[in-house]
Amino acid sequence: MTQAARAMKRILWVDDEIDLLKPHLLFLQARNYHVDAISNGDDALELMRAAPCDLVLLDEQMPGRSGLEVLEVMRREAPHQRVVMVTKSEEDHTMTEAIGRRVDDYLVKPTSPRQVLSVVTRILEGSSIRQARAAQDFAARFGTLSMNAQQAQSAEEFVSVYTELVDWQLLLGEAGEEGLLDTFASLVTALRRDLGEWVMREYPKWMDDAPDRPRLSVDLVREFLVPRLSSNPVYSSATSGDKDSSTTSMPPVC
Repeated sequence: MTQAARAMKRILWVDDEIDLLKPHLLFLQARNYHVDAISNGDDALELMRAAPCDLVLLDEQMPGRSGLEVLEVMRREAPHQRVVMVTKSEEDHTMTEAIGRRVDDYLVKPTSPRQVLSVVTRILEGSSIRQARAAQDFAARFGTLSMNAQQAQSAEEFVSVYTELVDWQLLLGEAGEEGLLDTFASLVTALRRDLGEWVMREYPKWMDDAPDRPRLSVDLVREFLVPRLSSNPVYSSATSGDKDSSTTSMPPVC
């Protein structure tokens, strides 16, 4: 990610002890985040209304409006605002309350600048980082994957290549890599063509019941249906007392 792109991200840090967090603020600013530092909830809400931000770091324990009260107002006015709750309390009910109000993360004081940066990066840059990583990994794997597809000579090898392609399709789609999905589609098309040619070439051998052939539709009755019918017959034998009536009322078993 370029420095210019990162400079677009605005962070609002709300803490009544904001003056003590100067090292944290400088650490974020040095990484090209714009940080607005506010010491109370009311001023923070006014600033948010005037200039929306990308992320709020919100102290839970403040004079006046508490962090949870400020969060309640934020959720009404900006339901999708990303918020990290920062608190001195490790009590379960505080954490449960914050999570119930859909905070994106939760930090317990004292926090180091590196810890804060880690959370901020994950929330604000996580999708871009994953997208770049997915593109790099697919580009590195593409040559080997193409070769495996071209050299596939068995059902297991075709299945292995296709399974990996499906995994890549899901990963690239989630990362929003539309350009690479076009490359992926061409690889799938080539694999399907090669599979069709391989089936046409091998099919006569399968009809001779070759021992290494894949399972075909003609195998389904013998392998799955017949054993089930043998252990659980569709029609049970009639008792001697009503044998005649059973014979006349039941259709023959084919």
